[in-house]
Amino acid sequence: NHHVTANFAGFIENFSNYQANFLDTVAGATVTRLINAGSVSSKGFEGDISTHPFRYVTFGGNFAYTFATVDHVRCPTGAPLSCNIDGQPLPFAPRWKLALNADYTRPLNDRLTLSLDSDYTWQSQTQYTLNETPDTIQKAYGIWNLSTTIEDRKLRLRLTLVMRNAINSHYASYKAYGSLGGVVNWLPRDYGRYGGFVLHKDF
Repeated sequence: NHHVTANFAGFIENFSNYQANFLDTVAGATVTRLINAGSVSSKGFEGDISTHPFRYVTFGGNFAYTFATVDHVRCPTGAPLSCNIDGQPLPFAPRWKLALNADYTRPLNDRLTLSLDSDYTWQSQTQYTLNETPDTIQKAYGIWNLSTTIEDRKLRLRLTLVMRNAINSHYASYKAYGSLGGVVNWLPRDYGRYGGFVLHKDF
């Protein structure tokens, strides 16, 4: 009776002449340059489901399992780091990703509508560089967001109170070696818990 919708898919992908950034040495200095890294492959399955168990209530979720690996890499001449990474995980490809969401939306009267929303996303550890160094791995983390919205249909106005990263999970959106040494972390906007409001007006 249209209370549940689900989709599932499997995939296998093979890539040759994979382009990637790699550390190299130029005039005695360590630099990053784009190389023809070789061949990589990806296979896995994914799915999403949405259900309406009660009036005004919607639950949903999606997941993906991706087994992405470096099949064979061509090492640049004079590279300062080892290229023995065949069979290692492909950068930016966590093995598991999961997202869950819940929504409660109901009219309060012929003018106002109330919405309560929550979503949680999680992913397993992720390697950020083709060098496969252990200090450029982001550990598994989860982010929980909350929001409450009041909509005035007559004024075409929406006020939303939001809280992002409610459980205060810290993570880096990217990690790489700095030009002077060490590892540099790129911190996203929701690196820490924060809240606020969004006022939206349609004209």
